[in-house]
Amino acid sequence: MNRNEWLDTLPKGSVGAEIGVAAANYSLEMLRRVKPKLLYLVDRYAFIENKKARNKKELLMHMAMANVARYTFDGVVRPMCAWSLDVAKWMPDETLDWVYIDADHKTKSVYDDVTAWYPKVKVGGIVAGHDYKKGLGPYPGVNDAVKAIQPGTKINVVDPDNRAPSFWFRREA
Repeated sequence: MNRNEWLDTLPKGSVGAEIGVAAANYSLEMLRRVKPKLLYLVDRYAFIENKKARNKKELLMHMAMANVARYTFDGVVRPMCAWSLDVAKWMPDETLDWVYIDADHKTKSVYDDVTAWYPKVKVGGIVAGHDYKKGLGPYPGVNDAVKAIQPGTKINVVDPDNRAPSFWFRREA
């Protein structure tokens, strides 16, 4: 099962969040397969000091907003251009049925994101993310951070032979 097919296991009509949206291509897959009641899309986009990188992120933001415009007007998507940790502070605990984290891949950033978003997921809900593979190019921090946060928790891997597999685990009480 690949990460797109894995989306079919999430509850239809649920409330979810994608942290790190880029051009919203995976967001569209979430909308098609999960058919959420509400999907929060969180990305910092233009809050980057490097002008070349900022221009690229601004272009991604425009692409993302165009990709999800219909769902935004339908009230299904709530795009948020802000730091994920700030949005997590604003969101009440146990609001989400699931969260998918694919933002900054540095160990500390992944650790902070998973730690901040974990309480936002209802008990029994799903915490998931992308690029979970030890030694994966520039992203070894994802694996290290997830294991540090949830020692002893069964971490499920979606499509483990893929170059960039996803992970998921259930939120416990």
